[in-house]
Amino acid sequence: MLWIELQPSYILYVRPFRETSLLVEVFSADHGRVSLIAKGVRGQSRSSKKATRSRFQGLLEPFVPLLISWRGRTNLLNLSHVEAMGTTPQLIGEPLFCAWYLNELLLHTLHHFDAHPALFKAYHIALHRLVNNPQTSLRQFEKSLLHTLGVMPQLDRETNTGHLVEPSQWYIFSPTEGILEDQPHIIAHRFRGDILLAAQAEQWDYKDALSSIKHLFRIMLDHVLAGTKIRSRELFNTAAIKGNIIP
Repeated sequence: MLWIELQPSYILYVRPFRETSLLVEVFSADHGRVSLIAKGVRGQSRSSKKATRSRFQGLLEPFVPLLISWRGRTNLLNLSHVEAMGTTPQLIGEPLFCAWYLNELLLHTLHHFDAHPALFKAYHIALHRLVNNPQTSLRQFEKSLLHTLGVMPQLDRETNTGHLVEPSQWYIFSPTEGILEDQPHIIAHRFRGDILLAAQAEQWDYKDALSSIKHLFRIMLDHVLAGTKIRSRELFNTAAIKGNIIP
């Protein structure tokens, strides 16, 4: 019997499950992504379910820092307790779309029960920084995610030769081969050296580097996603929100 108590967590996604329950996808600090069943929290009120609904009332929402307890014997575990922890970021409009984008990335890239404490911390920080600086917050989190997934190459040197990247030179980026010497016949995926160095050093305010860094990370993420669509990208484009933040 697995029995986890008061685990720092965020809810990534909630959907109906059977007649009266919810399926809750959770990102936890020490156990990674976990699927939980919240029993008896919807549908017609019965005396035995009122206490359950009251205990979870208003808490089974994304972006709320929580302490969650669960138990069970299979991969689909039972949610037993939820309580709020800390301050909930005030995500409205553009920052809210960005936060959904982060959740989708986690849902489509993380395996169940793979613990990533550093990524959990990066996610927590990103949610709270989205309100004031969404662009740099997204790029910082994307880099943390790509590093966690093991697909982030050294951006300050050529992958096949080990030569240091020169700020004024152009380079080719391949999601499978890394940073390569520029080739005149290749037009796509070309990046100037100073952009690669800014991304490596996390200098998000370097000149106009953010747009190019966004494109660089998009190439890596699309390779990992392998054709999986990120719905928040489409919603962001159709919501008449100004700017070009989500790649």
